[in-house]
Amino acid sequence: MPKKLKYQMVIQWSEDDDCFLVGFPDFPGQQWRTHSDTYQDALNNGIEALESLVAAYQATGEPLIETLEELQIVANLWIETAEKHGRKLPDADLAIAKVKLLSQ
Repeated sequence: MPKKLKYQMVIQWSEDDDCFLVGFPDFPGQQWRTHSDTYQDALNNGIEALESLVAAYQATGEPLIETLEELQIVANLWIETAEKHGRKLPDADLAIAKVKLLSQ
């Protein structure tokens, strides 16, 4: 059975860019991989970007990065930031479940 790999996805509101930025700290390179005006779209874009990163590593034969920590999503910060801007976030558990599903 293949080993399950889990990666961190960081979604952070950027005042400067006026959007949510998405990054993967476990992968080297640029800090932010994608973005969106809404949290839900940022999450969806992040999942797509992560799938592309994993596919690129596999296509080149480069070993995938293994993390020592479980998936970490700083839901309270996202909720606080979104509420500060009058935005409603989807249920944090749903976001965590979607990203965990991707890593299976």
